[in-house]
Amino acid sequence: MLIDWFAPPEAGCCVAVWLRQIGFSTFYGSIVLKIYRNLQEYRVRKAQHVSVREKDMVKYLVGMLALTITGLMAWTVGSWGDPALWRTAWPQCRMQGWHVIWHCYELLFLLYGMRLCYKARNSDWLERWQFTVAVCLEAVITLMANLIRYSIRNSGHSDTLFTISFVQLQLTVSVNIVIIIAPKFYLVSFLAPFQLL
Repeated sequence: MLIDWFAPPEAGCCVAVWLRQIGFSTFYGSIVLKIYRNLQEYRVRKAQHVSVREKDMVKYLVGMLALTITGLMAWTVGSWGDPALWRTAWPQCRMQGWHVIWHCYELLFLLYGMRLCYKARNSDWLERWQFTVAVCLEAVITLMANLIRYSIRNSGHSDTLFTISFVQLQLTVSVNIVIIIAPKFYLVSFLAPFQLL
């Protein structure tokens, strides 16, 4: 709905892909980098203690965003001549080969995040279960939504595609934000007053 408000209908599909990929890279890139940093700090088999600084994490995140934006610019230029993409309105966007590439990129990135979560399973880091659930939930829900979307790409009604997109966003982003932020509010609101006594 926001896409229709901000962008003209003929560019809605392009804006939807740009917003999805930049949001994915920022949100899950931050989560995977946090897992990576804590994995490096809690390694027990290494003789030296590795400390990943905040400045390094920002550099890694900027690198991921630069890679994503480069891919999005290549996709936009490559699909400029596809009139079916530019005439359709979101969520009835035409499925292209680039979409499959983006979905594979997302899935590979999430699998890498799941691998890092598996490696960090024995650490005493408090947030590891929250981030593990966030990454696994995104991988499963996005894979299922993309398979459904791909299987009905030619016959699906726009309301069906909109419902799939809505459910995917609610089950991934909204639930993941609650999974990550709700325990922090609980710790600050309920446990902090008892610790002051």
